[in-house]
Amino acid sequence: MAVEEISKNIKYVVSSGRYVVIFILLTTYLLPVLAADAATLYFSPSGGTYQTGRNFTVNINMQSSVALNAASGVIAFPIDKLEAIGVSKAASIFSLWVQEPSFSNREGSVRFEGIVLNPGFTGTGKLIGITFRVKSAGDADLNFLSGSILANDGLGTNILSDLGTASFTLSQGAVTVPETTVTLIGLPPKPFVKHYTKSQDGEWVFSHDSETEKEWLNNSSSKLEWTIPPGVTGISILLNDRPSSNPGLKSDGYFDNKVYEDLKDGVYYLHIRYINASGAGSILHYKIAIDATPPEPIKIILKDGKVTANSTPIIVLETSDNLSGIDLYEIKIDDGDWFNAATLKKDFYILPKLKPGEHQILVRAYDKAKNFTEAKEVIIISPIISPKINKYPSNIVSPGEKLVIRGEALPHATVEIYLNKRGKEPIVFNTVADEKGGWEAIYENIIPSGSYSVWAKQILDTGAESLESNTVYIGVNSWFWRALQWLKNIGGFIVAVLVFLAAVSVGAYYFKHRFRMWRIRLRKEIREAESAVSEGFKKLKKEIKSGKTSSRVLKDLSDIEENIEKEIKDIEKK
Repeated sequence: MAVEEISKNIKYVVSSGRYVVIFILLTTYLLPVLAADAATLYFSPSGGTYQTGRNFTVNINMQSSVALNAASGVIAFPIDKLEAIGVSKAASIFSLWVQEPSFSNREGSVRFEGIVLNPGFTGTGKLIGITFRVKSAGDADLNFLSGSILANDGLGTNILSDLGTASFTLSQGAVTVPETTVTLIGLPPKPFVKHYTKSQDGEWVFSHDSETEKEWLNNSSSKLEWTIPPGVTGISILLNDRPSSNPGLKSDGYFDNKVYEDLKDGVYYLHIRYINASGAGSILHYKIAIDATPPEPIKIILKDGKVTANSTPIIVLETSDNLSGIDLYEIKIDDGDWFNAATLKKDFYILPKLKPGEHQILVRAYDKAKNFTEAKEVIIISPIISPKINKYPSNIVSPGEKLVIRGEALPHATVEIYLNKRGKEPIVFNTVADEKGGWEAIYENIIPSGSYSVWAKQILDTGAESLESNTVYIGVNSWFWRALQWLKNIGGFIVAVLVFLAAVSVGAYYFKHRFRMWRIRLRKEIREAESAVSEGFKKLKKEIKSGKTSSRVLKDLSDIEENIEKEIKDIEKK
């Protein structure tokens, strides 16, 4: 169907509001197919006549009606008729190269792959130029073995529609090179090679050159680069495992670098020479030694055991590297820094002095290619018994007064005494215990005024050491400390006085309370006695007025007397 008819049908479908799905499918699938006719790769010139011994250049061009961002191709030429002597990137539309332009006169091929950055390229442009030398008469055809042009559409759509061809007529010509010219040109020099290795992010990073060869590399990707001197027409190159091979007199192409990916561990040799009109130059035999495999796992042997009182324990490491060999060891203890344990190349290594407690030992073994393997082990340094501080001054009046401290430790142990003042570096001095373990430490220098906490630890000749001893406190020319000690000395008396005063206070309160209760009960009994007398006399008076007999009156008087005597006895009891 013609483009105009398709457009009419699409407009009809959209305007009618039907078959929207068909419209989407046409837009998605049909239009890219139409656009795929938009790009071609071709030769310029595509024909001509040239004589043997002469050089001519053919450009690889492209034409595209839509924006592209990448193109690649492989071109074939007859090696019996033509010899490629150079590839040019001059005036190319490419800004980056995925694969540098290169050629091989053994294979009869030229390769390239480049990228155009956003917004891409539209129109006609040059990709590369190839310079050929005519070797013999006849017909020479150039063809694309493969090719691609990718659209700048975010999908990488291949929009290549046609691959051009070229055909040249080659005739016999008379080319004479004067002897003097050959003599003046001379043979080319020995190549100087720069070696690049690929980083983790895919970038090529310079490593070294052929004059400063590295013994071993731990990278399996290598890019070898050289600068082609004037007059050089070809490169002869060979990579194998033999140290002195000859790459031959025939050119393998005209290129200034070679990339080797995924080389296996082992030793390789690059044999390379330049070729010019005078012949082949000296051969560079360049060694490439690759070891990308780390050493075998490390076995850490603790000679003193996992738990030891030796503060400088001995370790032995067992590992091996099958290719480049072990180069060095590094050790890290707890959160410290890595340090080079060079003497571990011998049978054992004595660790730095460790404090009592648990420690993590990390070890790395490096081979000569700088691969490493890592292992860790835990060791516990057990402390010996702590010394004791028995005698010490609680206060030193003058800062210049000698400080004398005595205590107990293991026989002949070194005792370190620490005077610690808050916010200051501790004052440390030492002494040695006698054969019975007694020790006396004297510090004669001036001690700044203040309050100090004092403790000690002991160290044996074997390096084993103890934890901190009991802590005591000393004041130096400190009024606060003197006051504290004075309070401490009179503390017993003050406590006794306070207890006595407390007892007196409690007794006084008790007797006061008893007396108060006695008075309350006394008042009650007196009131009861008064009431009994008053009631008795009222009763007696009433009976007398009523004319009672004397015997009745006497009986009432007797009752009144008994009640009064009872109340008096109750009062006496109180």
